[in-house]
Amino acid sequence: KQWYQRRVHGKQWYQRRVHGKQWYQRRVHGKQWYQRRVHGGLMKAILQLVVVVIQFTPIGMLSLVAYNLGKISNGSYIALLEGIGMYVVTQTVGQLCHMLIFYPLFGYCMTCHAKGEGPEGVSYKNPIGGWKFFARVFQAPLTAFATSSSAATMPVTLAVCKDKDRGNLSAQAADFTVPLGAAINMDGTGLGFPVMIIFTAQAYGLELSVGSMLMVAIIAVVCSIGTAPIPNAGIVYITMLMAATNDPLLANEEVIGVAMTLIIIMDWFVDRVETAQNVWSDCNVTRIIHIWESNDNNPPPCFRCIPGCKNEKFLADIFDDQDVEKQAATQQAVELAEAAPVYKAD
Repeated sequence: KQWYQRRVHGKQWYQRRVHGKQWYQRRVHGKQWYQRRVHGGLMKAILQLVVVVIQFTPIGMLSLVAYNLGKISNGSYIALLEGIGMYVVTQTVGQLCHMLIFYPLFGYCMTCHAKGEGPEGVSYKNPIGGWKFFARVFQAPLTAFATSSSAATMPVTLAVCKDKDRGNLSAQAADFTVPLGAAINMDGTGLGFPVMIIFTAQAYGLELSVGSMLMVAIIAVVCSIGTAPIPNAGIVYITMLMAATNDPLLANEEVIGVAMTLIIIMDWFVDRVETAQNVWSDCNVTRIIHIWESNDNNPPPCFRCIPGCKNEKFLADIFDDQDVEKQAATQQAVELAEAAPVYKAD
């Protein structure tokens, strides 16, 4: 009887342990469920608040522009419009020179050592290959100009670069370079920042020193790397760049507000030109990587002095990792197929 009672008490003790554990788990799961509900509710509330703020953004920008324009005397409007017009012309001419002069020549210098013909059907020794390539992939920069976003243009850029009748570039080079360039390659934005700062300084009659302009240019390039690939994202860096000039007038909050007003007036157009430049540079670098890859990963002679580039296979590690994994998976599948038993009908 005592043995039986011990068995019963042991069973009851075990049940209490199990029930206690289940109760604890229900408490924990209930707390987690409550936290998920609270966090989900806060996230929805923040998103709704962001939508409301975005809806009021055009009104705020119009108020900022109208307030600063209202403080300008009637006789100064013509000079203001002339200054803004010259600012837009300077930005556009600078971006076009970078797009149609620098990058074709840069591509020629990086690929003139290669043998054969490029993807555009022109010999690597011919310097017009860069312009011919631009004529074949112009749809990507044109889409970037229309959308003002490198991220939104990325599917078009990939399709154009891989198309046999257009870019005719390898999928490996495009898949590696285009997404990376859409995230960090913002040379058009880096070129536009110094022009904005110099335009603001000249509007107030200031002459920046060479050191100040060089500092602004360096910081502009660094800032452009972290710029989001969305429309008008770089405008938030104007305050930091104006403070980098070490000029007390340009660092003044009122001056910064006026500068942003003057820049925002035509930034809808300037930002589109900068985005087209960013996407075109992605295509050009993809072409260079493709040519190096198709020529036995052979870099130009100017790269041979870099450690790790003396071996002419220095790009192989980038492109061959996926191939090695695919070959290993294929070999494993073949071995499993060979090891599988074969059943024959009687």
